Amino acid sequence: TGVQTCALPIYKVWQPTEDMLTSFYEEIQRLIKLVEGLSNIAKLEQADLTLNKSKFDLSLELEKITTSFKPQYKNIGSKIHSNLIPDVEVLMDKDKLKQVMYNLLSNSLKYSKINGDVLLTLKSENDSIVIEVKDNGIGISEKDLPFIFERFYRSDESRDKNTGGTGIGLTIVKTIVEAHKGSINVTSTLGKGSTFFITFPKRGN
Repeated sequence: TGVQTCALPIYKVWQPTEDMLTSFYEEIQRLIKLVEGLSNIAKLEQADLTLNKSKFDLSLELEKITTSFKPQYKNIGSKIHSNLIPDVEVLMDKDKLKQVMYNLLSNSLKYSKINGDVLLTLKSENDSIVIEVKDNGIGISEKDLPFIFERFYRSDESRDKNTGGTGIGLTIVKTIVEAHKGSINVTSTLGKGSTFFITFPKRGN
């Protein structure tokens, strides 16, 4: 009788180089952010039931947020400015509003050019309060623009590993804004910049 033999699988052993470890670390961080984002979305899908509303001065809060971002913009050679009408009292969830603004301003910072400028505006229009975040960064292509608020969608301009996120941030922003009975829109030109418009009703927000 013949002796049967079987070939054992050969496993490739990778060397723990610095580049390999860095790649693993980046992927782990991306997955952590993804899981955190999914958790936030699950919570925010019931945001109309969980908003912790309080009365506060929106003008003052936005000025504080602008000031907190100035060092970060300065570090990359860019600037952030504000043009805010004073004494706008609102009834909103302050922490979730901060989450919206930090996300939008962080994106503007992330996709800013050298000597870039970002303008945060607060104004009143008829029965609405309007917040605008305008930048002169890399912009968003026309084909990507309709999809940027969808879960996991990342535009071509955001796919670079040094800038690209999980594609969840703007989904969370939209969820929070709509939970406050507001709306968010964006206009953009590739290579010239973007403007995000957030509109809240003056009453019942």
